[in-house]
Formats: sequence, structure tokens, C-alpha cells
Amino acid sequence: MALHEFAVSSTLKYGHKGTDTLEYIGLTLKNGCFERSKLYHLAKNDFEVHEGWRKEIFERWLKRICENYEAKICDFSEAGTIYTPTYRMILQLRNFFSMETAEKLISEEFPDVPSDITDKCIRCMKALKEGLGMQESPLMQVGIELDADMKFKSFKYYLCVEKTKLPKEKLAEAMVSFAEAAGVCIDTGRMDRLIRDVCTCWYRPTFIGVNDGAEETEAKLYFISEIFGHALKTKPAGQTERISEILGFDKGLTEELMTAWEQAHLYSQGVAVTFGDPSVLRLYLRELQEAYFR
Repeated sequence: MALHEFAVSSTLKYGHKGTDTLEYIGLTLKNGCFERSKLYHLAKNDFEVHEGWRKEIFERWLKRICENYEAKICDFSEAGTIYTPTYRMILQLRNFFSMETAEKLISEEFPDVPSDITDKCIRCMKALKEGLGMQESPLMQVGIELDADMKFKSFKYYLCVEKTKLPKEKLAEAMVSFAEAAGVCIDTGRMDRLIRDVCTCWYRPTFIGVNDGAEETEAKLYFISEIFGHALKTKPAGQTERISEILGFDKGLTEELMTAWEQAHLYSQGVAVTFGDPSVLRLYLRELQEAYFR
């Protein structure tokens, strides 16, 4: 199925006209061309969570954290193929914690995650907190990814960058110690240019996402759209076109694709750039609320 068809059919099935559980349509691009897609679903009711693989992940891995740390399910997703699926569930923490509380959560609530991975997470939190000059731990979301056999595949966590008082021009340098702790590469000059370029397209840097598995560690810097209010009626299409030019999406974002997204009332609310691999970028499409396209 072509990507524009996938986006439109997914929106009809899970968007406002369907189950109303669609959070994002995630699209991965490599060297400007689309590689894969992923659907992110909101957990809107008990049925969504307490059924099938979602129930197994929640009961075994995440229920205690919701009870002990005032967390709630943020989203869940299924990726891969019908033969090799992967299952993912993420919790949103209601508050930012002290480093002591955040360390306790990571070290005690995930006994089945290899200790070298949880230890690395704690080092990353400390390094980013210090680099950004934050008072609290930057931990904002945490979750798990399992393979087709419901075995551990990767540990996922998201660290806030937008609570810092540092200007955007200082962010790349401030993240160097985080990258060293995570074991990922960072070209400070390139990251600085990317941050500046993406911010010219009406986005702002918001958090770092880490996907830490047994074989590799992937870290991404996420940006969120600053378009809001009445501007959502006119600016999203221009923003998508502008970000495609800045980041070199020209091979992937055809006129047909962008027209299909616009007709499905989708816009690129999020963008992510990958530490250490400038060829891999991500778009996160969100459906506009009905009020904006009546």
C-alpha cells in the first residue's frame, strides 16, 4: 500500500470518523525516502488496554508504576510485520521527580531489563540534567518494547529538554555529555545547524527519546509544531513543505502525498532527528481536530 493510502485509510479507521484512538502516524525516512510507518494509538478506555498483548504488557511490566508513581498509559503501538511484530507501551509520568526518585523508579521497577541498560538510563538522566542545568530529573515517559514472543526487546525512555533556561543555540553543546553517557555519536556542529534549521519551520525542541536494546542504542531529538489556534487552518501545509525542503525530504514528499495528507486533515505535528545518523529522520502526522476543517 502506498504511504498516502496508508495514511488516509488509517485516519478513516482510527481518527475522528473511526474509533477516535489515533495519536500519530509515524513515518521513518532514510536519505529522504520513506522506509516504514507505524501507528500510535491513544489508550482511551479499559478495553483498549486490557485486551490481548496490551493487557500482558501492562500487567507484567507497567501496572506497579501506575500505582506507585502516578503514571498513566500514554500510548501503545504495534510495528513490524505479521510474522515479526513488536509491541510497545509507554507511560506518561504526571510529575517531574527528583533524581533520587527517578533513579529508584528505573532501578527497582524494571527487574527484567538488563542492569547495564537501566544503569545507562540513570547515567543519561544525570548527564542531561547537569548539561541543561535542570533542578529535577528530566524523565517524563518510560516504557517497554517486546518481541513476537513477548520477550524483552528494548527499554524506552523520554527525557525533557524544553524545561531548561538555555537558549536553543546552546542545546547541542549541552547534550554532548548525554550522548557520551548513552554511547551514541553527536556531531555538535551538525546538531546545532539542525536545531536552528528545524526551528525556522515553526517547531521547537521538546525531548530526547532513547530506545535501548540488547544490540543497539538509538537516541532521537524530537521537535513539536508551534502552530496553534486559527493558524492551524492555513499553516500546516506550508509547514510540511518547508520542513521537507530544509531536511531534504524531496524524494519522499511528493505532491500527491502532501495533497492526500491535506485532504485527510493530517499535518506534521512532530519531527525527530537521530543522533549519530543524519540520514534517518522521522515525521509524526496528527489529525486536526474537527473544528479546524469544518
